[in-house]
Amino acid sequence: MSDEEWHGYWTRPDTGATVGGRLVLDDHGLELVLYGSFFVWDGYDFRVGVGFPLATAQTVPVIHGQVIEPMTVLGATCDLPVSPFASAGFEVWEADAVIGARVEPPDDGSEPTFTGVQLDLEMLPVWAGARPAERRHWFGEHRTAITIRPHELASGRLPSGEEVTIEQGAGTTHVRLGLEIAMPVRMSIEGCERSTWVELLNAWLQPTQALLWLATARVGRVERVALRLDQPEDHSPKWGQLWFAQLDPPSGTSPDPSPHDVLFFAADLPGGFAASLARWKEIWSELKHILGPLYARAAAPFAYANDRFYTAIAAVEAYHRYCVTSERDLPRLEHRARVSRLDDLLQDEDAGFRTWAVNAAKPFNRIPLWRRIVEIAGTLEAIGHDLFGDDVEAFARIVESARHGHAHALEGESDFQSGEALYTAADALTWLLRACLMIDLGMSLEVVEERIRRHQRFQSTTRRCRRILGALDDQPTTD
Repeated sequence: MSDEEWHGYWTRPDTGATVGGRLVLDDHGLELVLYGSFFVWDGYDFRVGVGFPLATAQTVPVIHGQVIEPMTVLGATCDLPVSPFASAGFEVWEADAVIGARVEPPDDGSEPTFTGVQLDLEMLPVWAGARPAERRHWFGEHRTAITIRPHELASGRLPSGEEVTIEQGAGTTHVRLGLEIAMPVRMSIEGCERSTWVELLNAWLQPTQALLWLATARVGRVERVALRLDQPEDHSPKWGQLWFAQLDPPSGTSPDPSPHDVLFFAADLPGGFAASLARWKEIWSELKHILGPLYARAAAPFAYANDRFYTAIAAVEAYHRYCVTSERDLPRLEHRARVSRLDDLLQDEDAGFRTWAVNAAKPFNRIPLWRRIVEIAGTLEAIGHDLFGDDVEAFARIVESARHGHAHALEGESDFQSGEALYTAADALTWLLRACLMIDLGMSLEVVEERIRRHQRFQSTTRRCRRILGALDDQPTTD
């Protein structure tokens, strides 16, 4: 995330206080540093002394700023104000976000709410089938601003009422030697139920990022986020850019996305763009406990191999639980009958041994992890065979043993000891889940297998997976 800094005058609407200051956005978050004080000291008894930092911080939902353009700071909090007895000092307010527009606070003093969000994401243009995202033209001394009406790439109305549109526009900005023509692609969601900015981002940003990761097998950066503004006048801006602290992959670490990287495009979605997007929202609401951590590990600039491995294992296990109708390996009555039969068969054995065996069998009626992996791979026959050959059960059992061994730091419990093996196993399991989710979106098994098997990243995973399985086969066995 690039650092930003704004200098200007800042106003607290509920008190009318105005002071100078600077707003700083960096990896640590947002800080508003004031050359004065916004703090309200009513109710404090200075005769008994005031300890700093204050036990109860003071929060202001909205602070207006006048920089080059109007700005609004959201959710500013301070628990270490400037002392009222000091002659100089800075007062620092930590903030949640800032909008590049003037947003009025609600009458009840609560957080402002909005009815739409606009997303500019790195992987959006290639997924939407846009033209090249940026072009540069040099016009010499004659600088003429150009604005082209946005071209609609996809649109639709969701059953819940939101209007979703993906458009590619074009416009010019002045640069040192002429003009730069940019062609951004933005996804606009309007007609949402009034929500805070955090609620809107939770409802749309992360699900959209996960959908693009599913479609491209790559994590992209968040280029820009904007919120739909109330427009009291015709000339008022429709969208206000939102800045907030966010975790993005480092820029320039991978080549620009190519159409060859895309497993499916927005135009490929079965049933049309709106219907498929609504279906994805349903999938997300049911599986965000699976997809959220899986995407977060993929998006992290760095994660340990065992961290990725545990996350992929948990996702596969949770997805299988979502798909099956019962967690039990056997129906309850059948399992109970088998335990009873085991008890009868051991009547002539030592009482202690018999009790131990029966007690060991009673609680073990859940589907084991290795079976879950085998069943998922079995529904994706060609993909599973590419990854594991005829060793899918061997792979699944090794993975189960590795999860158990690494979780409890057991020596010699698993043949998966290296970071490469753990990373490759996590990658293979993620490809299985990606295929299942594409089918859940309505794509046929034949289409999913054809597109995944030709993908270069999948082919790389298959080579690494086969190499590791082959190395394990070549290891000498010990009794």
